[in-house]
Amino acid sequence: MEQDTTRQKKSYKDITDEMFESICAELVNGKSLRQIGSEIGYAINMLLQAAHCTPERDAQYARARIEQANQYSDRIQAEIDNCDNRNYGAVKVKVDALKWLACKLHPKAYGDKLAHTDADGNTMKVIVENLTTVKKPNE
Repeated sequence: MEQDTTRQKKSYKDITDEMFESICAELVNGKSLRQIGSEIGYAINMLLQAAHCTPERDAQYARARIEQANQYSDRIQAEIDNCDNRNYGAVKVKVDALKWLACKLHPKAYGDKLAHTDADGNTMKVIVENLTTVKKPNE
């Protein structure tokens, strides 16, 4: 089988700022990076290299992912609003998947882990100095 040598090799450097803005907009609308790459003819690793090649793009990509998580949260509410006895199982699966995605994309807002912090945002430490066994009465 003969390969097509006329095909130009693509690089993440070929992705312009306008293209990258469009990629981020598609992410916010709920498309996966794999879908976007397939549509525009770039591999995921090229899109990720384009996302992290400058601090500005890195920040733009991070904001797009946070907004994508917020969109998933909105979709969860819509799914719940449309739930009834006939489609409860399907809605539950979809909501669980969207919750998982939102948690992975923006754990600070949608994650299960609770951070115990003081008024300044510093993580609080709990120190236990003395543990003793308490006996119940009549033992």
